Order: sequence, then C-alpha cells, then structure tokens
Amino acid sequence: MPRHALREEARTLVQSLAPLRGREDDALVGTLATRITLEAQLGLSTTLLAERTTGVYVLGPLLVAVTGAFLAA
Repeated sequence: MPRHALREEARTLVQSLAPLRGREDDALVGTLATRITLEAQLGLSTTLLAERTTGVYVLGPLLVAVTGAFLAA
C-alpha cells in the first residue's frame, strides 16, 4: 500500500475512534486529547522534515561505509 493511502486510512481510523461532532465542551477536551494520542501512536504527527532527518541518520553512515569500501579497493 502506498504511504499516502496508509496515512488516509489512519486518519479515517482516528475520526471514527474519536469523533468531534456532537460533543459538549467538557467531552471535547477529552476527545481532543484522545485524538492527539492516537495520531502520535499512528505516526500522523510526524513532519516531512523529521522523516527526512531520520533518513539522513540511517543513510549517512551507510554511504560513508560504501564510499570507504570503494576507495580502499
């Protein structure tokens, strides 16, 4: 499944588990807290910059190792 489709399914799940419509003010605060927790657990709160930074941390040492292997040969 493409990443975009997974994110859309996760958002649909959050909306069905913690709907905002028809909530009173007191219940709305609790529902928002639940939504924030669900979004964090499903990875919906990550930003594009955070994802790119993680990629650099993973690929950086790998590229250095490959470059070193080619230069040593």
